[in-house]
Amino acid sequence: MTEKNDSPKGRAISSKSGKSIKKKSIGLEHDALFKQIGGHLDANFDYSQWQRTQKPVKKQSTVRIGQLDFQLGSEVTVSAPAGSIKKKKEITRRCSKLEKKVEDTDKAERINVLKLRITATLKAINDQKKRFAFLKNENRRLVSKIKGDEKGTYDEVRDLLRKYDKFKTGVSCLNSKFQDEYEIVQSDYFKAKEEGAAEIKILQEKVDRLDIEVVASQKSLHDLHSYKDKEYPLKAFRISQLQSELESLYASNEEEERDLSNIIDKELDTRLKEHEKKERHLADDISDTLLAQMHPNLVDMAKQNCYMKLEIEKQIGEKSYLEDDINQLQEEIKELVKNPKCNIRLQMFPEFFPTKEKCTPDMDVVLDIPTEKWLPV
Repeated sequence: MTEKNDSPKGRAISSKSGKSIKKKSIGLEHDALFKQIGGHLDANFDYSQWQRTQKPVKKQSTVRIGQLDFQLGSEVTVSAPAGSIKKKKEITRRCSKLEKKVEDTDKAERINVLKLRITATLKAINDQKKRFAFLKNENRRLVSKIKGDEKGTYDEVRDLLRKYDKFKTGVSCLNSKFQDEYEIVQSDYFKAKEEGAAEIKILQEKVDRLDIEVVASQKSLHDLHSYKDKEYPLKAFRISQLQSELESLYASNEEEERDLSNIIDKELDTRLKEHEKKERHLADDISDTLLAQMHPNLVDMAKQNCYMKLEIEKQIGEKSYLEDDINQLQEEIKELVKNPKCNIRLQMFPEFFPTKEKCTPDMDVVLDIPTEKWLPV
């Protein structure tokens, strides 16, 4: 009598273990944890690659019970009494129970590992969902805020345009009054300019007379040079006197010219300063008069318009800054979606999603063995 793995008893054990595995895999469909996964784990997964098809090879040992000689795991060669056969059956039954217990322990460990992986996967999925919901709500809040700011700015600009239409006629009246005052001031300026030109003309006539005198002196000097042969000693002395007088006249003329030019420059500066001062006083008086005639609310409104312009520029800057932030967040979300590290199934179960192609017999084998290379000297 022989006991092998293809015996009816061995086939019964393997069929029972296969049925128990199939029952446990089918029982996962009704598990609460399996329902939360949402179909990420296949309930009909094939566990045949881990299923034991043969009994483990036992070490042969000779046991002597009474008159029975036999070897465990081999054929019985000597007949034995009925009591020894019962003991043999009991030993075989205990071995089968021990094998079944070991198989159940391995299955329970694998199930626990899968449950831990499923729990970690669900936790990561929930965290990513919360993060996605938070970013989505934040984007919606920013969009609504930007729309509200745009609407407020549009309303404020529309109100300002309406106010501008209302006060347009007032501004035209002010411009006409300013034009009249400007013409008066301009006439005063031209009058002062004509007076300065008349004074300059008088001074220029004086300079011309002095030039004529200088020419006459030069002519008399020429006459003296022509008559030097007749009355040379006396004329020479007289010429020297006249030359000294002429030099003194030149010096005095130059001094008078410098003084005259300084006087002209000073007079022009004083006239221009007085004219500018009159213009400033006149402009201040006109502005004070116009502001006094205007309603205080208009003055406040002008100030508020200046403040609103500054606030509009500030809001436009904040809007552009928020748009840049939104674009940056969208780019980051796209990168996270494309990143393979964010694929939870690939990270948790890499053995189910191989990234490398399997090597087939018709493929060429390329060995990339690192070798040592000498550094250049």
